[in-house]
Amino acid sequence: MICGPLQQHEASPIPTALNPAILVEVTSDSSEDYDAGSKREYYQTIPTLREYVIVSHRLRRITVHARAAGGGWDTRVAIRAGEVEIASLEVQLKVDEIFRNSSVQ
Repeated sequence: MICGPLQQHEASPIPTALNPAILVEVTSDSSEDYDAGSKREYYQTIPTLREYVIVSHRLRRITVHARAAGGGWDTRVAIRAGEVEIASLEVQLKVDEIFRNSSVQ
């Protein structure tokens, strides 16, 4: 999600948004460690980013990394039958609703 006009890195062969407010990743076998590790660290350097949401492909789990008031990051995790807030959207994600048509346990 981007708030305001899209800012892009012009030199990139693939347009890259420079001003995301929320990023959502759905993991895969090959990306899960990277999404939760190095990619998360890189994303957290983006000044406009408020929340980074990781939806697991293996488990009914949603992890939200949210920028805290002091500039640090808070992490919230919700699993089966739980829910987690996306504060900048003022919504609660209910894990079982997100995974309702999935075979993921």
